[in-house]
Amino acid sequence: MSVPPLVRCCGVRSPHAKAINGVYEYVGAHGGRPCFRQTGVSSGNFLWYSEEALEGPMWVVTPKEAGVGKQPEGAIARSGHAGRWPWEVDGWQVCGKNDVFIDQPHMAFGAMHPAAELIVQA
Repeated sequence: MSVPPLVRCCGVRSPHAKAINGVYEYVGAHGGRPCFRQTGVSSGNFLWYSEEALEGPMWVVTPKEAGVGKQPEGAIARSGHAGRWPWEVDGWQVCGKNDVFIDQPHMAFGAMHPAAELIVQA
């Protein structure tokens, strides 16, 4: 499986879930699908596909404490879309006030292609 090393999440507008926005780095595969970990100063969430969620198979974003492959019911974002890659997925929901999931129609993950570093000598 050829996977881009980075994906970016954007479009989360809920004040309770804005920390989901950011860059995620590929860390391996889980159940034959890619798994990513949020990088930078954000929270370190994981993006992965769960076959075991109570509502059925879905893409989830879980906090770093929950990890990957465990506790999909602890997701802070989810989508029932069965896309092979996270950038194919739409219909995202995020956990809002009182643990109620709310639609985020603008939330999306997109593949990032790292730019080559150029060294210029004067």
